[in-house]
Amino acid sequence: MSVLFETEKLRVRTFRPEDAKDALAWLGDGEVMRYVEEPFDLEKTEAFLAAHGLTGKPHVYAVEEKDSGRLTGHLIFHPYDEVSYELGWILAKDFWNNGYASMLTEAAIAFAKKQGIPYLVIECGRRQNASIALARKYGFTADGSEDGLLRFRRTVKEDI
Repeated sequence: MSVLFETEKLRVRTFRPEDAKDALAWLGDGEVMRYVEEPFDLEKTEAFLAAHGLTGKPHVYAVEEKDSGRLTGHLIFHPYDEVSYELGWILAKDFWNNGYASMLTEAAIAFAKKQGIPYLVIECGRRQNASIALARKYGFTADGSEDGLLRFRRTVKEDI
């Protein structure tokens, strides 16, 4: 298991094949996935993790509570273009409204700074009000739209 970064309560780590059943808790939930795509079944969850989380350069990372070890969702963190990384999160409903998305965003910004990543990008649907509010709270500004998604961008490195 490789840890990307930690917060006081959360650990962001690479996925393991045995995480698929836990990941189905959020990827298979229609309410969680309503702005993303149709809910996944176990087979699609396993395929998603194989393609995006169990690779040499993952696009998504498992998020687990440090105290309980329970998976809470996943963090999207990967190159977006030549100078930016995409940042996003999908959390299981049991973990909504407890500040985890804010914790992940703060920690990802700090991590990106340490890594020398110039910009972060958040993409979300027009009706994803919580994601839009979080982007704005952390200094992301509207940067256009593509494929029906709003794009928000934030400078990470101060010397740009």
